Amino acid sequence: MSTESVSINAPENPGFTEIKAKNDNREVVLEVRSLEKYFGRRRVIADASFDVYAGEIFGFLGPNGAGKTTTIKMILGFLFPDSGEIRIMGHDLRTEYEKALACVGGIVENPDMFRDFSGLENLKMYADLHDGVTRERIDEVVRLVGLEKRIRDKVRKYSLGMKQRLGVAQSILHKPKLLILDEPTNGLDPAGVKELRNTLRKMADEEQIAVFVSSHMLAEMDLMCDRVCIIDKGVIKGVMSVEELRHAGGNEREFNYTLTGAPQEQALEILRGLGLSPSPASTTDGDDASFNVSVRMDRSRLAEVNTALISAGVSVLTVAETNRTLEDVFMAVTEGGGTIE
Repeated sequence: MSTESVSINAPENPGFTEIKAKNDNREVVLEVRSLEKYFGRRRVIADASFDVYAGEIFGFLGPNGAGKTTTIKMILGFLFPDSGEIRIMGHDLRTEYEKALACVGGIVENPDMFRDFSGLENLKMYADLHDGVTRERIDEVVRLVGLEKRIRDKVRKYSLGMKQRLGVAQSILHKPKLLILDEPTNGLDPAGVKELRNTLRKMADEEQIAVFVSSHMLAEMDLMCDRVCIIDKGVIKGVMSVEELRHAGGNEREFNYTLTGAPQEQALEILRGLGLSPSPASTTDGDDASFNVSVRMDRSRLAEVNTALISAGVSVLTVAETNRTLEDVFMAVTEGGGTIE
């Protein structure tokens, strides 16, 4: 089992710094090593490496055309890499193709369903394609995806979110160790997205399935994933846990101040005098006029800054720390040229 070292290095974002991941003793389900793929002379995947663990939701993120679908097709055996290695539960995909893919379930596009059959009939037909899928297992996955009350309804009566959950149920009937979902929230309304997120979380926890989710919907991945991998122009920028992401930057954080009692420029000059680089934001008019200022600093300086403002007659109405979001990191590494390693 390897231990991943995670760092952020974004030259245009000085708040990024090195982050060390904790040792992870979970079972490695998917190993991708030094993967490369060419279409003609164009290299579309360059030296891609990452691991996916049992019981986690792993987000695979990148702009359109970044190489997400090509990578997924290689993991599913639809394409073969020009170099590199893919192992699923220790089975080399190139030399142990059937054993490796027996450990995988997936939905690359919208799940195929017979619309005029019930959800249960669809699952039974799919179960016949695999050895050892019992009626008890069918009932188990129906409960897992939360379709007990509607499983006997015809699929044409299902919402898109219900069809996605039925697709997930179908793909895990044979108890795979790896579930691959390509853009699973496309077309779903907020309720459907939440239902799918809850389903995947429950499945990862209860069945210890490694869930590999490819998406460009950053806000949703921020809520759904345990770790994320960002790919851009075929290059893996790195892997980090969402928890580590929220604590990126050491003690330096962004703080949003709401201030009043003095002109905005006076407050900005005070902050500049402390060696900070404040960014003015919104203002309000009237008798209770106030203004917002954002500033990045070590959190240990909070008392010093607050005292300086108050001593100069600037009232501090509120001060709030802003957590770094997945979108912040994504934009930094795909537009600012940074990496997370």
